[in-house]
Amino acid sequence: MVVSIDLVAQEEQVIDSLERALVRSRMDTGRVLLLNELGWEYKFDDPDKARAYLDTSLLLARRLNFLKGIGDAYNYRGVVEDIHGNSEQAIHFFQQSRDIRNSLQDTAGVANLLNNIGNLHENLGDFAAALDNYLKSLRLREEIGDSARVVKLYYNISILYENMGEYEEALNYILDYRDAVEQNGDKNGTANAFNVIGNIKMELDLFEEAKSYYEEALQLHQELGNRWEQSTILNNLGNNRDAKAIEFAERSDTLKAIRLNQEALDFYQKALEIRREFDDQAGLAETYNNIGLSYLNQVRIYQRFGQDEKVQEANDQALDFFEQALEITE
Repeated sequence: MVVSIDLVAQEEQVIDSLERALVRSRMDTGRVLLLNELGWEYKFDDPDKARAYLDTSLLLARRLNFLKGIGDAYNYRGVVEDIHGNSEQAIHFFQQSRDIRNSLQDTAGVANLLNNIGNLHENLGDFAAALDNYLKSLRLREEIGDSARVVKLYYNISILYENMGEYEEALNYILDYRDAVEQNGDKNGTANAFNVIGNIKMELDLFEEAKSYYEEALQLHQELGNRWEQSTILNNLGNNRDAKAIEFAERSDTLKAIRLNQEALDFYQKALEIRREFDDQAGLAETYNNIGLSYLNQVRIYQRFGQDEKVQEANDQALDFFEQALEITE
């Protein structure tokens, strides 16, 4: 609490200093920079004031033909709209800033804006537009040798391709990401890469390969002491064993199906323990729902072989866990 109070006091001092400097400033580029900084400082707590400062900055910067000031004002305006949930307006302002920075041959600035625009399009579900902007940003960052951001884009593009159902492309980019983070000795990044590869293998119905990657991810997160991340991998391993159980049930191999189903439930229980530690309500709801689905799989397995008593037991368990998930989400 003391830290947050000190931080607020520091922010107020910054704003006070900027506003006093603004009163003394001339109608020149320095005033544009001050107006932009004030807009930036107010972006969270007072978006209307932030917009007012930035719009005033734009008017003066245009009068002075101060292109950098115009580009910065548009960029900050986009950030304000993004923070406050106005994605379409944010895209508009980022595009305006991109065009200005392009005219200034600010390659790094253009790459950053293309990435921001891509993020917004992805959030809006316009994956084609998101991909177009990400790929343009990637090319520019490769040109200027911005290796750290190139690696991050490999990850973002992989996730986007996965969401688009383009699993081979997703796999190519996440493998590039994995190679880069492994070379940098980034174990967190490597673990995240293994998890994504596991997810992609699941989509391709390559369940044993997926399991292997999940296990590698889990081992790394355990070494790093990442408890919350472990719960995600354990949940994914539960999904994996359930999918494999269904596969064996369809082959009429009841014993293997039941064994795999129990393995899934064991993984889910381990995920639950960790998610309770963190009071992760969304995670708990997800895992309760997955356990319910797992018991429904048991229902189907037992129905196939006429084991009515076990069908009823599994069905009751499924309903119980679905209700627990529903209690959290309502």
